[in-house]
Amino acid sequence: MEQIRAETARVQGLVDGNFRGWSAHELTQYLRGELFVTVDFLLSANSPYSEEDVDEVCTFLKAVLGLIVHWLKLAPGLLETCLPDLRREPDLFLVDEDAALLQSAHELMGILHRLFCGCHRALRFYLHFDQNQQEFKEPVT
Repeated sequence: MEQIRAETARVQGLVDGNFRGWSAHELTQYLRGELFVTVDFLLSANSPYSEEDVDEVCTFLKAVLGLIVHWLKLAPGLLETCLPDLRREPDLFLVDEDAALLQSAHELMGILHRLFCGCHRALRFYLHFDQNQQEFKEPVT
């Protein structure tokens, strides 16, 4: 679970830094790859979680939800500034951080879909480890 704590801090750092300080390559690899796979793995893992593990996983998933909400707040501006350039140069996300962030939309919305149990792979987690509704200490919207 130490790795989950580290990932939670990484996600929170990305949000706190407003997605800055990462190259286009790093953003693409993390948001569209590593984060997507990590969330999918945690929600669909076959191994049983202890109560402490469930708390850590839920803390991580809340941080991911906060990251997605933050991204959604930035999306209108990214669409305005990046979309015309992406239409001219579809591979711009490989070198431009804002374009990489915008092009992460599909994977981030896929994660959100799983968090709302819209995927059968996430169903197991919610069936076995569902907790009582908890209020966010700080609102995400």
